Amino acid sequence: MVESEEVGSFCSRGVIPKPRAFTSRARDLARTANAVGSNCAATQRQSAANQRSPTRRECYPDVANVAWELLFCMAMRAQLVAMEGEDISAAVSGRWQGCVSVIVPVYNEAAHLDQLLQSIHASPVKKEIIIVDDGSTDGTREKLKSMPLADEVTVLFHETNCGKGAAIRTALEYARGEYILIQDSDLEYDPQDYPALLRPLEQNQANVVYGVRPDRPERGLRFFLGAKLLTHLANLLYAAGIHDEATCYKVFRRSLIGQIDLRCRRFEFCPEVTAKLCRMGEKIAEVPISYTPRSAGEGKKIRHSDGWLAIWTLFRYRFMVRERWRKSRAPAAPFPVSFSRLPPEPR
Repeated sequence: MVESEEVGSFCSRGVIPKPRAFTSRARDLARTANAVGSNCAATQRQSAANQRSPTRRECYPDVANVAWELLFCMAMRAQLVAMEGEDISAAVSGRWQGCVSVIVPVYNEAAHLDQLLQSIHASPVKKEIIIVDDGSTDGTREKLKSMPLADEVTVLFHETNCGKGAAIRTALEYARGEYILIQDSDLEYDPQDYPALLRPLEQNQANVVYGVRPDRPERGLRFFLGAKLLTHLANLLYAAGIHDEATCYKVFRRSLIGQIDLRCRRFEFCPEVTAKLCRMGEKIAEVPISYTPRSAGEGKKIRHSDGWLAIWTLFRYRFMVRERWRKSRAPAAPFPVSFSRLPPEPR
């Protein structure tokens, strides 16, 4: 006879077994049920020889016990699987809660890469770093492959140069943090500003934050006036109420930016995300940041054509039907990735 106390003793000992414990027990019970069936067949043959019908107790002496214990094992295993799944889900969400995914598009920045990563690592916030090399040809890729990287760093290589917007779109597919922050690779922006940028999000004052650069033409008159024009245009078309539309430092809740189907490939990421967030009714919070500009000769990559594209983008999304750019499902990575180094899975 099968003893149900063996199963019930899990609780009496205060032990929470693994689901496989009940799976093993269920297999034992299945073998017992087969044995019961064999005994029943033998009893029927013996009774036939004695010319009488076997009683139910003779034929099925332990069937009720076996059946109830088998059902108990199956139910307990299902419950424990559900509990284990909830625990894993809670652990994963807990790990990334309050974490910022720092997205770093990189193109031909071999000379600044070490200093950039040191600055990001030195910022006093919980973070992961996602670097997307966008087809560099100056040794940046080789440097990323050879240099030792911390576990929280993800590295992705585009097969060809696709643009800053394309790199951001690829990185978003790998982000796991509660917040998303865009970090240029040219050392113009200081990662020590991360805490101030994240504070309005952490205090539930906003879902998106822009860093506002000093209102001085130190970056060059044409860049300064171009940024001013884009800011005024965004305020005119969308009533955005912002002071620096073209700033690199933009921080979002991942749950918010995940609702937007981005189409950008180059520097039109900034006007596109600004336009769509305003169309969604989001209020953009702002905080002052430090800024050390560099010239085109020092590697600044934005061009006059990018300014015209930004203007067109602001006009385009002002009048486009909103349903055409709301994300209905999670797409695959939009651009071919030729190499990836992903962080180890949590244990």
